[in-house]
Amino acid sequence: MTSQIALAVTLSVLILLTVSGNILVCLAVYATRRLRNVTNCYIVSLAITDSLLSALVLPFSTLYQVTGDWPLGAHFCNIYISLDVMLCTASILNLFAISLDRYFAVTAPLRYPMLVLPWRVGAVLATIWLVSLGVSFVPIHLGWNTRDLSVQNIRQGDPARDCQFELNPTYVVADAFATFYLPLVRICKLCPKPSTLRHTQ
Repeated sequence: MTSQIALAVTLSVLILLTVSGNILVCLAVYATRRLRNVTNCYIVSLAITDSLLSALVLPFSTLYQVTGDWPLGAHFCNIYISLDVMLCTASILNLFAISLDRYFAVTAPLRYPMLVLPWRVGAVLATIWLVSLGVSFVPIHLGWNTRDLSVQNIRQGDPARDCQFELNPTYVVADAFATFYLPLVRICKLCPKPSTLRHTQ
C-alpha cells in the first residue's frame, strides 16, 4: 500500500508539472506580442498536444498502473487508448514539423518568409491532426488493429476489468510508416551530403 501511494503521488506530481509547463508555454506566446508569429504555431500545437495528453490520458494511466485494474468499462477503455495513440502521434508529428521549420529557417533564411506562410502552416497542422485521428480512433473503433478484425475489449470472453491494446501486423506497419518511417525518410533527404559539407567548409 505504501509503495502504491508513493507511486500515485509521484505520477500525479509529474502530471501536474507537465500540464503546468505546457500551459505556461501557451500563455507566454499569447502574452508576448513578439512571440505571436506563424513559426510558433508549431510550438503552441505541441504544447496543447502534450497538455491534452497529460490531462486526458496520463491520469487514467496512473489509475491503471497503481491499482492494476480498469474499473471504467470497455468502451471508455477504447476511447482512452485512442486518445493515447492520437495524442502521442500528434506530438511526434509536431516535433517533425518543428524540425522541418527550423531546417528551412537555417538553410534558406532569405526564402523562409515566403516558404512559411500562414495557410501552409495551417495545412500542416490540419494534416498532423487528421493523420493522428486516422491511426487512432478510426482503426481502433472499427477493429482494424486486432488480429480477428473485431473491436477490442468488448468481445465476449474479454476480461471485464482489463484494458488491452491489441495489434496486428498490418496496423503496426501502417502506423509505423505514417508516423515514423516516412518522416524519417523526409528528414534524411533534407540532410546535406558530405560533398556539400566539404564545399561549405
